[in-house]
Amino acid sequence: MKEKITLLIDDFLERKIPVPIARNARFNDVKVKADTAIGMRRSGKTYFCYQKINELLAGGIPIE
Repeated sequence: MKEKITLLIDDFLERKIPVPIARNARFNDVKVKADTAIGMRRSGKTYFCYQKINELLAGGIPIE
């Protein structure tokens, strides 16, 4: 299991993150908690997460 997770993380780090159309939605800022995006199928959850990743990278947080 640990090997599979390591492989998935390595795959993510090698990919180019898409730059989605900016949305007005935001994650609630709750420290030490995981962010979760829930919604209907094909509602943009994945690209909403890509938007958050791009914001964090632009803020100086390393992708690792």
